[in-house]
This record gives sequence, C-alpha cells and structure tokens, in this order.
Amino acid sequence: NHIIIDFSIVSNDFKNVFNDMLFIDEFFSKFFLLLKISPLPKGSLIIFDEIQFCPKARQAIKTLVADGRYHYIETGSLVSIKENVKGILIPSEEETIQMYPMDYEEFLWAFDYNDSNILRDSFLQKKPLNGILHKEFMKHFKYYLALGGMPKVLSTFLQTKDFYAAEREKRKIISLYENDLKKFDSDFKTSCYLVWKQIPSMLSKHSTRFVAKAVNERADSFHFQ
Repeated sequence: NHIIIDFSIVSNDFKNVFNDMLFIDEFFSKFFLLLKISPLPKGSLIIFDEIQFCPKARQAIKTLVADGRYHYIETGSLVSIKENVKGILIPSEEETIQMYPMDYEEFLWAFDYNDSNILRDSFLQKKPLNGILHKEFMKHFKYYLALGGMPKVLSTFLQTKDFYAAEREKRKIISLYENDLKKFDSDFKTSCYLVWKQIPSMLSKHSTRFVAKAVNERADSFHFQ
C-alpha cells in the first residue's frame, strides 16, 4: 500500500498539520482526515512529492521515522530543496539517493524485454545477433534515442504510442529544470541558465572544451571545461 502526496497542490490546512508533531497519533488522525482516506496499514509507503513546497514536512521526517509505522520517500526539485531550509531542522534520518535516467537495458525492460542478456552476451563475446533480433534491438534503440531515459516521458509514450505526446512531456520537464536554473541565478547572481543554453551549440561544433568566455561578461566565474 502507498500514497503519493503532491505538496504543490495540497491545501494550506494540510501543510499546517506538520507544524505540530508533539502528539503523533493526533497528527495522523488529522493527516488522514484531511486526505479523506482511511489510515493506511502499518508498513505502507508514504511519498512526499514536491517536498520543497512544505519544508515543515521535511523536518517532520525525524519524528515520523522514529514513530516507525510507515516508510517515507521525499522527492522534488533539488535546487529548491536545498534552498528552502530556513528555519527548519534537517533530519539526520534522510538518506539521499542519486537518481539517473534509464540506460538502454532498463529501457528494454519497460517494453517487457526481460531477455536483454542476449544483447549483453553478444557484445561481450563479439558475436553478431541473428537478423530478426538485430532488427528488433535496433528498432528499440532508435526509440531510445528519440525518447531518452526519463521515466515519465517513456511512460507517456507507452500509454499513448504518440511520439509528440512524449516530446511534450519531455519539454515540460526540461522547462521545469530551466525555471529552477533561472531562480537559482536570480537568488545567487550566477549564470547557470546561460551556461545551460550554450552547451548544445558549443558541443555541436565538435569542441572538446566549454568556452566560458563565450557565455557573458562574468565568464571569469567559471572554471570548467
């Protein structure tokens, strides 16, 4: 059993529940009442999505983990999560997990290709695949190049079989990334967004270096290549 709570859309009344964690049973009574659901069975998973919109919920993890009745996952924008920490205690119980896009093998799993060992063995043994298998793997590899490794994008494609719908989902995610970079630049007077926009054009020139001076007048603040 699990439930996903998106803090970007919940009411302020619900967010305010996390202001008082002194009596844990009373907290859970209000918690599930405002969600309009029955309490989950012990051992269920509660996912706090977009946790940056409710820093108090992040602080509450310390008490919730100590209570022990449920498991928790926090997700959200990393830039905003690191920024929205004023006035809260960062729980030592948090364990950060670095997430990556799907690789090609994981991409194949999403298409119910559970026998990707054939491809790996062929590569390691330097033996060609037969014509039918080669054609099938190449078709999905082209899908992988077009769709990328973002789970939400692939999920959209699997549901709709529509490349345009998947591309729109991808653009929405990239737009969120760019908005985060702009906010970061605004708060800290950096040029992350400008660097981000310059990367494709510079790499398309077959350059092995990122030329920081080409970004703007504050180029001396960058030291990477």
